Amino acid sequence: MHALWAIGIILLLSFFILQVCIRLTAGIQRITTRALEKFKSQVDQTDTLLVNPVRSQLEAVLGLAALAKAVDD
Repeated sequence: MHALWAIGIILLLSFFILQVCIRLTAGIQRITTRALEKFKSQVDQTDTLLVNPVRSQLEAVLGLAALAKAVDD
């Protein structure tokens, strides 16, 4: 029974250590930038389908993201 608990704990710890290593190497800024670029490309693809209120809200969100990036730099 103790061996089963030890294996379970080791698996959980190795998973969390892997997640920490991934976060450290990828970096939060890089993850955020990639997500924002993907969002921008999706907005560009659906540009013709959007009506004015939705488009203006999306442009506001993208503008805020640009301001946040400018402040970080």
